[in-house]
Amino acid sequence: MEAAKQALEQNEVQIAESSYRTVLLEGWLLVGALAVEAGDLRAAKAAFELAGVSAVETRRPRMSLALVEMQLGNPQTAVSLLFELKKVDLSDAVVRRLIPRALMAADQVDEAIQEMEELHILNPADLENTYALARARLGQKRPEAAAPLFAELVERRPIPETHVLVGRTYRDFGQWAPAHEALLAALELDPQLRRANYYLGTVDLFAEGLDLLDEAMEHLEAELRVTPDDPLSNLYLGAALVEQRRHEEAVPRLELATRLLEERPSAFEFLGRSYLAVGRIDEAVAALSRGLEIGEAGAERTGVKDTEDKRQSQLASLHYHLARALRRSGDEKAATVHFAAAKQSSAQSTEGARELLETYLNDEDTEESLSASTWPLELAPVSGFGPAQRAGVDRAVRANLVQSYFNLAVLRTKAGQFAQAATLYSRAAELDPDFPRLQYSLGTALFNSGQYDQATAPLTRARDSDPDDENLRRMLALAWFNTESYEEAAALLRDDPGRGSTPSLEYAYAVALVRSARAAEAEPIFDSLLAENADWPELNVLLGQVHAQLQEFDEAIRYLRRALELLPDVA
Repeated sequence: MEAAKQALEQNEVQIAESSYRTVLLEGWLLVGALAVEAGDLRAAKAAFELAGVSAVETRRPRMSLALVEMQLGNPQTAVSLLFELKKVDLSDAVVRRLIPRALMAADQVDEAIQEMEELHILNPADLENTYALARARLGQKRPEAAAPLFAELVERRPIPETHVLVGRTYRDFGQWAPAHEALLAALELDPQLRRANYYLGTVDLFAEGLDLLDEAMEHLEAELRVTPDDPLSNLYLGAALVEQRRHEEAVPRLELATRLLEERPSAFEFLGRSYLAVGRIDEAVAALSRGLEIGEAGAERTGVKDTEDKRQSQLASLHYHLARALRRSGDEKAATVHFAAAKQSSAQSTEGARELLETYLNDEDTEESLSASTWPLELAPVSGFGPAQRAGVDRAVRANLVQSYFNLAVLRTKAGQFAQAATLYSRAAELDPDFPRLQYSLGTALFNSGQYDQATAPLTRARDSDPDDENLRRMLALAWFNTESYEEAAALLRDDPGRGSTPSLEYAYAVALVRSARAAEAEPIFDSLLAENADWPELNVLLGQVHAQLQEFDEAIRYLRRALELLPDVA
């Protein structure tokens, strides 16, 4: 914005326009990123589409748009967008990494793997692609093909974090033995490494269920010695303690988990069960009620492993334990309702139902898995913004967008490109219809470009805010005239102080009167005009129409014949 301002001061119009275009590009990209962060993908799509037509650059808007289309369930559209970008630059590694993801989403697995293999050959140093190809091989249930790729990763990045990544990926695909081996290798390199013990604990639980509960707890406790506030480790350790009926120890773990995992019904359920076991009845009712509220709203995002059967099982368990807590509190009526709801879900649970823990543990931390690989670095600046911060940035960005559209439109107006100016003013009006002088400018641009039907609305709004502007009233009257809204035109032209000295306005007013079936009022105006413009063919035609309306047919014929003498093909 500052660069554009300086360019205008130096009369460098092209530089100013380029700067404003850059504002539009970056602004809409940022608005789209904010919408993604807020979970409003349709708003993000609209923003990225506008970014794509705002400046010469289209790579980032198209790439972001492709990602949105994938999230909206339109992977084939994403594939098309990304292949267009690939044609522009075959060496664009980010685009080429996204293409396989889009192809996978479109169930074109073979094509996706072919793309990854091509990129691996062209650029073996692209470790992100190497990792994606290894994951794809695991998805094909070909761990023997994935193993050398993971080995390549470890060789190129021989750090403990690489072993954690490999172990976690093996775990995600149910390859327990190589997962265990990789995670132990990470701990050998760095016993204090974050997440290594956590993943080892989940491997024990996923591989053997509750048979390795004690070993899993040891790993989770080791993780918490490194990162005491890790929410998932606290949640699963707390849940394990509940299953072992060690409720006093479970409570502080689960209280921390519910503070950090506010949308996990399971965290509130285990906490409520512990409160109930230690006699904190009111707190048990509150925790279980909150868990049920979240569960019924479907707020827990558990990824691809989530099923309706599992959700119903979880809701039944929440209803059951809440009913027990309400009965303990003395509210037998409410307890009866929740016992019935639990029975209706046909998945009633008991305090000792150890299989419940296994069900919840399968939720794991899929949010982390998905978010880490969903969006490119372009969205990083707003990652983690809260609602208030997003709203503040959004307002600031939109203010600059409005100003840029308006200033670009002014430049187009000065160049006589009224249709382009009108489009830019319209964009500004969509963002802020009350921007100063915007409605007047939009209406004027539409009028000057001949779009009279669209000009009337903004000109009316502008007149409402400034009813004493004679030029504005006149322009609105002529817009109504050109859209054949003659009564509205006549009403505005009737008191126009410039009408008597401007033949064209007199003519328009008289025509509007005729078209409004008020020929008697129009006749003296036409007579006056004819006295000074006797050889005006169209005027003679209108006088003929006036007399015809008055049923003075001889006079009508005389004026019409005179018009034909002046111009044989007059309409």
